[in-house]
Amino acid sequence: MNLFKSTKAITYISSRGDKVYPIIMDIKTGIVEGDAVFTTGDIDTAYLYTTILEEQSDYNILGSTVICNIQRPDGTTMKVQGDVLGNNLIEFPLGQSGVSQEGIYNFDIAVVFSEKKMVTSPTAQYSVTQSIEVDGELVEDDRFPVLESLISGI
Repeated sequence: MNLFKSTKAITYISSRGDKVYPIIMDIKTGIVEGDAVFTTGDIDTAYLYTTILEEQSDYNILGSTVICNIQRPDGTTMKVQGDVLGNNLIEFPLGQSGVSQEGIYNFDIAVVFSEKKMVTSPTAQYSVTQSIEVDGELVEDDRFPVLESLISGI
């Protein structure tokens, strides 16, 4: 994958319409590069793609189970098992629960090699902003008149 081959991790929308936020994380020091901002309307289209390094070298996770432990803004927690796509690249689908509340989500990544061997990253964050459209209905939002005027060109 060429997701992280450039000098910057680039956020993009995939061919499936998913929002992809690449995060480069050092297993010891935390996020090296990347920032993720989703909306509450990004249900089943929000993904964190994480590459894990150790002191600027690839951290080999092949053969391991990788879990993203997420603390939601209301204090509840959830676990998302990642799909290992390469020796240090993981895809975490956030689903509905990973973007349903507005606010800051704290997360860490646990690499489980066996019952007795596990490594966990420092805590990192992504944020979720309120979407104007929720379940196909417009909700009241003080930003809506500004958006409407921009769209209509008034």
